[in-house]
Amino acid sequence: MPRLTVLNEKIALEFAFTRAIQIGRHIANSLPLPDREVSRRHAQIFPQDKQYLVSDLGSRNGVYVNGRQVKGEQTLSQGDEICLGMTLLLFDRPEKASITDLLSTRGMRIWDEVDHRREFEITEVTTFSPAELDELIRRWLRREDSPPLVPHRLRSDLLEVALSLGNAATPGELGEVVLDYMHQRLGGDRLAIQVSGPGKRDLKTLACLGEIDEDVRFPKDIVRVALEAQRAIFCPSCSDDFRFRHISKSSDEYLVGSFLAAPIACQGNAYGFLYLDHKLGTGKCDFKAMVQTYLAASLLAKCLHWYHVGLEG
Repeated sequence: MPRLTVLNEKIALEFAFTRAIQIGRHIANSLPLPDREVSRRHAQIFPQDKQYLVSDLGSRNGVYVNGRQVKGEQTLSQGDEICLGMTLLLFDRPEKASITDLLSTRGMRIWDEVDHRREFEITEVTTFSPAELDELIRRWLRREDSPPLVPHRLRSDLLEVALSLGNAATPGELGEVVLDYMHQRLGGDRLAIQVSGPGKRDLKTLACLGEIDEDVRFPKDIVRVALEAQRAIFCPSCSDDFRFRHISKSSDEYLVGSFLAAPIACQGNAYGFLYLDHKLGTGKCDFKAMVQTYLAASLLAKCLHWYHVGLEG
């Protein structure tokens, strides 16, 4: 599994990944960079023929590998330096190599501007597109050598949910069925379904369970990822995830320790997102829960889609 050593004024990371990643300033990127010199969608690193390549996604300030600007795509080698704005990235840095020995003149300029004495946090991708999750699920369902991450009974359980949804007369009842299912399988201290009005940020609570009320306001970064970008979020520990550390304290009384959010979208229509969290010290989300949350949100999205189509018809 390749890693990127990432360093700028605000973060110091060892970022692990196994598939194509998108890098940019927007929080919904696989690797979001807090750097004003970085574009919202700046670059992509992706595998091809057992190698990894980097490409510029039309950024304002360009992508530089070992001090030279990338035109189109460029193959990466172990220890290559990548500069995006005022952020320094080293691709698959050799374990015993000194960082400064790998830097170009451009890289040294960035190095001199940051606190390079910080310890590097180890992190990985925590936001996923529906296509990425669908591919993971297809692979897991085909596994025979070991227990899959998708539980054996999940398909029959989801069928029961689907049949229950068919008996729900209103969107609110649809939401209550899904949250009951989620709570029975995954627990969680707070569960909610947020749906959007005419404007994507005009949110209201369709259904909720636990230590939460209908007037809850979710942090804008969750809304930007789950609703606007339509990507699922897997955050097993807010305090250890630089992307969501700032939302770990949602109120004076409630500290969020771990959370999941999955988009509710169907045929290009974004209806909202499904959210589940654990209070700090009470439990922790795992990736199995992420998969089940995503599948339940997908079922709900189809029901809401046909509900609204039926009303319009």
